[in-house]
Amino acid sequence: MPKIENHLALGSPTPRDEVDGATLDVADVFRADRTWGKLWSAGVIPGIPNAMTLGIGITVLMVAMWLRLYQIGYFPEGFNVAEIMYTQEGTGWAWGDLFVDQQARVSWIFQTWMTLFSDTAVAPRVLSGLVGLVSLGLFFAWSCSIWGRRTAILGTLVMAVSFWHVTYSRLALPVSLLLLIELLAIYAMHRGLRNGANQYWLVAAGLLTGAVVYLDAVGMIFVFAIFAVWGCEFLRGKIPFRVVTGTFTLFAAPVAVFIVMYLGGLAVSTDIRDRELSVSVTRSSEYASVDGVMDQLRFVVRNIGDNVSSVIWNRPGHRSANYTGRMLDPVTGLLVAGGICIALINWSKPYHLFLVMVLGVSVVGVGLTTSEGAFSRLMITAPVIYVLAGLTLDRFVLWSQGRLKPYAVGAVIVFVLLVVTYLNATTYLENPNGSSPDLWVGELRIGDDVG
Repeated sequence: MPKIENHLALGSPTPRDEVDGATLDVADVFRADRTWGKLWSAGVIPGIPNAMTLGIGITVLMVAMWLRLYQIGYFPEGFNVAEIMYTQEGTGWAWGDLFVDQQARVSWIFQTWMTLFSDTAVAPRVLSGLVGLVSLGLFFAWSCSIWGRRTAILGTLVMAVSFWHVTYSRLALPVSLLLLIELLAIYAMHRGLRNGANQYWLVAAGLLTGAVVYLDAVGMIFVFAIFAVWGCEFLRGKIPFRVVTGTFTLFAAPVAVFIVMYLGGLAVSTDIRDRELSVSVTRSSEYASVDGVMDQLRFVVRNIGDNVSSVIWNRPGHRSANYTGRMLDPVTGLLVAGGICIALINWSKPYHLFLVMVLGVSVVGVGLTTSEGAFSRLMITAPVIYVLAGLTLDRFVLWSQGRLKPYAVGAVIVFVLLVVTYLNATTYLENPNGSSPDLWVGELRIGDDVG
């Protein structure tokens, strides 16, 4: 077991020694488990008393809750076209459809909720809102166990007010459900690698990862990203073969079962198969209008680049040929860019490698799909994106020690959080559910409201 060096003010832990054997074993990080008592006992933000920090955090979270639930049934009024697919169109499905049709499986969740409470637009949106709030708590628990309290708190606060996450938490779409299951999967996977290999957590991680695939095809991109992490470590010789045949099998076997079930559903129905394959970038009308292999390749590369620019930086009013919009505010985008640089510099460490591979593979994978709906698919990168934002702020605090006065460091952190909150809150309130053409509303078609 490597020794842990904790930075001042309870920053993120940094291992001083390499982990012997499988570097995917993050037991060194998990050994420094956090508790609420310890979280309160020492300062998180230099120069800011814990009571004030807690007050700021509670205020931001109250704003986040208000943004997700305020007049949730009226922005827009009634279901929009995208929501109808999951709340009304599936009312005539038979039980057998749940085994072959992903849309039917997600619809069953929303329609069951509506049967229990109400068939208005409010009920399924409240479910998405509650799931979004739970996702914030789970994101904090996962990121805290890996990156430390400060990174987790700051990343969670940024995620809490993000108009990208807020928008999808206010619509009856499967995005919020998938994000919650994804967070459960990666949390279980890292817990499974604690103190060697905990087979129960690893099997649970595999089941949850497979469930993402079973609910939405975007889960395949997530699976490729997770497998890429394992594969990269194996190719570097960091994972012994016994770990591949033992630990990895415990995780991969349940995933494979769900993938087989998913592919079986595609084999049963040609209509479902065509619908799933229609999201491929090669099936888009824009791709069909391009002639020549090189031009088609440039189109695909540009589609991937548009996703990257949306994640990191896409100035207001910018429109690409592939119709992409802003997903993050400029400040959060810069924080994410800083976090990417930190992760790339430290990519040899397993937990930094996880960030690099999941973000890279996911962005490329989504770039191979059509631009319509790209931002809902990019939600699988949300855990990584907001960890990167929190990681940048955490590293700023560590860098400032001995260089800046503690109160100056605290003032900068608070100022950044206030600016991020202001930019996101005003963006959302001025453009309910992303109705600005600078955002991603094209895929939601808010203008086609149905009462």
